[in-house]
This record gives sequence, structure tokens and C-alpha cells, in this order.
Amino acid sequence: MLSDYMKKTQYNEDFANTEKFDEETCFYMQLTEVEKYEYLELELEELQKRQESLIAHCDLIQFMTDRKHPNDELYKTHHTGFYHSDTPTYEIAYDLDNQIKEVKSKLEINHKRILENLNKSKQKVSA
Repeated sequence: MLSDYMKKTQYNEDFANTEKFDEETCFYMQLTEVEKYEYLELELEELQKRQESLIAHCDLIQFMTDRKHPNDELYKTHHTGFYHSDTPTYEIAYDLDNQIKEVKSKLEINHKRILENLNKSKQKVSA
């Protein structure tokens, strides 16, 4: 990871208190461009793995319910009126697609900024 070799930005609460954003946004805004990129990569990886895990869990539940497993909790999903159920559904797993697309878009924008900054630095050095 790149940040292992760089000075790590520390969250500044004073900045957060002066801004009109939530804590997560203030945290993100204080990161360097390289840290933002790493943060987004890690966030993307976590979202993709969470989605993969949810789908695998749904596959297991589907397998068990298709075979009339005796655990009643498996049948309690928001589809059957149990809105506070811990039983995941494919719908919940695929709802993460929007978050994944959003993070990918931010990653792309951040990558372009890093490249632009590198090009500007190179131009200053060669001038």
C-alpha cells in the first residue's frame, strides 16, 4: 500500500467543526489525493466482498429452503413480511451495485487528478 511509505494524514476535528458536512465527508476531504485513491480502492474491495458474501449466503439459504430445512428463521425475510430479519436476500446484495458503481466512478476521477498532478510536476521539473 502506498500510504505505508507516506506520512499519514490525521483527522482534524477543528476542520470538521467548521465545515457543513458529515464526519465521513470531512474525513475524506482531509486526505491527500493518493490517500483518497487508496481509501476508495479499499472501500470498493470491501463492498465487492460484502456483495459476494451476501450472494453466497443467499445461495446457501436457497439451497436449504428448497429442501424444506426445519429452521423457521430461514424463511423470515422482508419478502415474507419480516422487515427486521437478519436473513439476507438477493435484492439486498444487488442493491450494493449502486454503491460499487459510485466508488468506481470516484476512483476514476481521483486517478485522473493524480495523473494531472504528476504531469504538472513533470512540466515544472523540465522547465
